[in-house]
Amino acid sequence: MELSGSKLFFHSAYEFELESDGWTFDPLAWRRLSRAASSTIVDNVIVPSNEAGLVQLGYDVVVFGDFLEHSPLSCNSVAKELQVNRYCLLDSLVEAKAAIDSGKFGGGCVDGIYRIFSVGLLPTKHS
Repeated sequence: MELSGSKLFFHSAYEFELESDGWTFDPLAWRRLSRAASSTIVDNVIVPSNEAGLVQLGYDVVVFGDFLEHSPLSCNSVAKELQVNRYCLLDSLVEAKAAIDSGKFGGGCVDGIYRIFSVGLLPTKHS
């Protein structure tokens, strides 16, 4: 398979999630990640080692129903109210969690389960 010019991204989920009606967020209601109702695939992810050269691009907040639906940062224009980097991502997990906890994604964004994902870029090797 020809991979010349391609980019490989690695997403990693924060181990907690928060359910919201899209209006209010209870910072005391974070819970362990739940499994999607329709999921039948066993999780067996191998996290890239430090030697893999993973470049951290930032953190996204994603609404989850029975699948990853979308990012309110871009889809609901929350990025206009928050300081995001050139990738439309938050720079740290702490920033992402604080934005959720303080209600920055409230005001009728989207109801569902809010999860935080780190977004990284893996270099591709070509022979």
